[in-house]
Amino acid sequence: MIEKAIIQLLRQSLALTAIVGNRIYPNIIKAGATYPAVYVAANQMEKLECDNHSGVKSGTVEIGIWSDDYQVCYDCIEAIRDKLDEYSGIINSVGITFLRGEEAPDGYDEDLKMNLKAIDFKAFAQIKSTN
Repeated sequence: MIEKAIIQLLRQSLALTAIVGNRIYPNIIKAGATYPAVYVAANQMEKLECDNHSGVKSGTVEIGIWSDDYQVCYDCIEAIRDKLDEYSGIINSVGITFLRGEEAPDGYDEDLKMNLKAIDFKAFAQIKSTN
């Protein structure tokens, strides 16, 4: 549910969707996908031990971009930063707060001839009641 909310938030970025369209996926980009494409992995989010049953989760959200053009990866990271750095709000009944993102080392897949650029965000999330 957290990934879906983040994907919905990213799709609000006109700069990002101008580059990748709707190719923003939860967790992985499946074989045969069209590139450039973005993945959002929030599987490192865990419930806070001191949250007193409020359901707040804390952890790292990784967002990565695969493209055959490094500049496209760079432009996507800039668009993602513009949207998520220090963002706080409610998307699709999920309250989310992001701190500033930290870029991971760049990657390159020799077989696919694709560049990877990723950014990690420290985040806090809580499922909000829809009532």
